Order: sequence, then C-alpha cells, then structure tokens
Amino acid sequence: MPQIDGEKVFNNLIKLKAITAQKENIKDYFVIQQTKNLFKPLEYEEIITLFKDEKYSIKKISRKYCKKQLRISRLKRIILPLYLKVKDKLNG
Repeated sequence: MPQIDGEKVFNNLIKLKAITAQKENIKDYFVIQQTKNLFKPLEYEEIITLFKDEKYSIKKISRKYCKKQLRISRLKRIILPLYLKVKDKLNG
C-alpha cells in the first residue's frame, strides 16, 4: 500500500479551498485536550479479550454487545414521539 503524505494532502485541500487553516497558539491546543478516557464500557475487558482472539469476528462481537443498545435506541425513537403526543393531548 502506498504511503500518503499527510502534509501534501493538507496543502492540496487548502489549495482546493475545501478547508481553511490558520495559525493558532499551540498552548491552547494542549490545554483543551482530553488526556484520559473518562469512562469505559462495562464489558470493556471482555470485549478487548475477544478482539485479541482470532476466532471472533468484529461482526460477532458487535452482535453480542451492540444489539441490546441498538434495540433500546430504536425503541426510544418510536416510543418518545408517541409519549410526547399523548402527553400533549392530556395537558392540552
């Protein structure tokens, strides 16, 4: 795989006016950087162990650990608007 020169890509994007760049004080950059992860998922260690094991695919791991959260998210998208409609009718 050929190496991509990040600086060339950056400069080309500036030439194409796809992005703008300006010089800033580097101290400001480091002041606002997050240096530690604030929290880890409950199953973090277990998930990392599975990633290291070649017999588990990302798809398998995803199905096991993300499916529940996906269902909750979908339910919220359906139930919340219904709840708000019912609440409006009861209050209105």
